[in-house]
Amino acid sequence: PDLRWTKEKAVRRELTFRSGSTYSREALIKSEEWLYLSGLFDYVALEAVTGSLLVDTTPAFRIRGVERKPLFINARTGLRQDLQFNMIWGTQVEVGDRNFTGRGRQLRVFALADIITEAEDDPFSLRLVPSRFRFAGAFTEPWPVGLRLPTTFELAYEPPISDPLRPYTIQRWQGLMTLLKRWSLKNQAWLRFEYEKVDIFDVDPDAAERFKADSGLQATSSITLGMRRDGRDAPLAPTRGSLTFGALKYAGGFLGGDNDYIQLEGSWSRYYRREASVNTVAHRLLLGYLQATRDDLRVPSQELYFLGGANTVRGFRENSLGPRDSLGDPIGGQFLIVGNLELRRPLLGRLWMSLFVDIGNLWNRVNDFKMTEWNVGAGVGLQFMSPVGPLRVDYARRVIRVDEEPGGQLHLSIGYAF
Repeated sequence: PDLRWTKEKAVRRELTFRSGSTYSREALIKSEEWLYLSGLFDYVALEAVTGSLLVDTTPAFRIRGVERKPLFINARTGLRQDLQFNMIWGTQVEVGDRNFTGRGRQLRVFALADIITEAEDDPFSLRLVPSRFRFAGAFTEPWPVGLRLPTTFELAYEPPISDPLRPYTIQRWQGLMTLLKRWSLKNQAWLRFEYEKVDIFDVDPDAAERFKADSGLQATSSITLGMRRDGRDAPLAPTRGSLTFGALKYAGGFLGGDNDYIQLEGSWSRYYRREASVNTVAHRLLLGYLQATRDDLRVPSQELYFLGGANTVRGFRENSLGPRDSLGDPIGGQFLIVGNLELRRPLLGRLWMSLFVDIGNLWNRVNDFKMTEWNVGAGVGLQFMSPVGPLRVDYARRVIRVDEEPGGQLHLSIGYAF
């Protein structure tokens, strides 16, 4: 195309064929995908020059596309969810250059704020609680040492804020380097090096000992290897395919720092729908494991898992499952297992319904795991299929419980649990 901001070399390096290559439809499609993933174009297509296909097996092609302006300012806000918090209102402002020097390098600075909705027994009486403020700057080199291996360097600061799950105030400084390997738009792996300093203070005098022990300034050096494979037919309301995620983190040891532990996380979700059916069957398996690598050390409290609620085991209050202190408050754990099974089907127009069963628990350590200690919730849900994803209302009863009273829980959320 007629390039205004991008150097020709930055375009040619994304192509999977060279001058004189034999015609390959697969190579053309892959080249279009790589050009789009480079972030340099809003639209891109490879088109044969008129008549060249009649000449031989090495036809001429031209690239047609709409180049993106390099300088940008983005502002976005909206609801999302994760495993710990049912609904998070996130706001981010970002300024940068997506095509620094014309070679696809990126420079950006951004600020974000996350506000969580917090409720006790009544989900309609929501309270807004700030959970994170973050200020960061990042630089991305898309082709280090001549390889398609986008590498991002990031420096970030999170000012002091009361932790919404733990009884203390926390402040963070981070330095990260991430190498990303993509096979396609939906399949990728990454390697991340991280140095983090965490300052924990204002610890509640009545807090559990594991929280008090982390008071003060501590540094953690870690390396993480992760992968994600997305084979779903739709990201917001999938009916077929699967989603696989896995990450292994090693902290301390030869890397140095005050904390030595390993962390292993993984999830696998699968979706089924027969051709002649309107029913979708979905299931998920979720695992989380933390372990100190030296006997005289513990896993830092800010890494501990919390479990229960709209996105893990429904029928139980948010983050209420697992180990507790002497006052009965959750204190987090190091080993979790969650299994979900759900039947989804349309009800009327944009209104859908679901039937589900969730099972799981959180243990202090993997050695505390017992096959008899499971929390099970079962219930029914209604979803309104909005343009931003399902708006979800679930009600579940506690069928089997370890430390909870009989009863149920109503959950309001956005997006499916998995």
